[in-house]
Amino acid sequence: MMAQHKFRSHGFQCPPNVYQVLIISDILVTSIFGSMTHLRDSNMLLVLVYGIFFYTSLLFVIYYWVKASKADPTDPVVLANRAALIGSLPFDSSRYESMCTICNTSVGDNSKHCGSCNRCVERFDHHCIWLNNCIGKKNYKFFIKLIISLFIHELTILTASIRLIFLYFSSEGLENYYGLQIMAVEIFLTVQGTALGFFLLNLIILHIWLYKRGLTTYELIKLRSKKKKRIHSIGPTEVVNSKVTVPQSPKYLNDNN
Repeated sequence: MMAQHKFRSHGFQCPPNVYQVLIISDILVTSIFGSMTHLRDSNMLLVLVYGIFFYTSLLFVIYYWVKASKADPTDPVVLANRAALIGSLPFDSSRYESMCTICNTSVGDNSKHCGSCNRCVERFDHHCIWLNNCIGKKNYKFFIKLIISLFIHELTILTASIRLIFLYFSSEGLENYYGLQIMAVEIFLTVQGTALGFFLLNLIILHIWLYKRGLTTYELIKLRSKKKKRIHSIGPTEVVNSKVTVPQSPKYLNDNN
């Protein structure tokens, strides 16, 4: 019988994660600042191009953020078991070889248990602190599209900010036109865009590398842990019984590493 304990189904469940609030606030602030300053450019063609890239990428960011956060990547076998328990219906566990001793239910062969959400996730990749949700088979594509969209969005803001800063210091009269307050905003957007853009670019490259090798982030960390021979001290805990293997994801397995 499945253990009755709290578990997270999606990223919008309370309480929200502090990192989740921070990234939402950051995107909101940079989008407002970007709209207020970059649309004042005297070159209307650049304003048009900027507006297309800026608002299109922002819409994609919002859309994929909602899709990746709202998705429930829980193992469908676990969901079926839960539904059977709620409806007092029989559940045939003999069809499955693997079982999670934490959820106390049968799971798919490629399912892993997330310690942060306290649920088994099909094709577990990692727990994303920025979305407050696990990334698995059901929402992995949304996650990849989200980070690509966000990278394009930040790159658009960064390009426009660098251009205005360059014009400010290289052209006479622009000091009075833009003002120090606007330049302070542009410097903030440049620093923020550089940091976030570098992080996102590394994340995109990592997942391209993982895709080519057929690995998940979780599997990569396991391989690295085995190579360092520290699997018992820093790696996932494995409970093995015949063909039953139930790794529990460590809390350090998230996007900020």
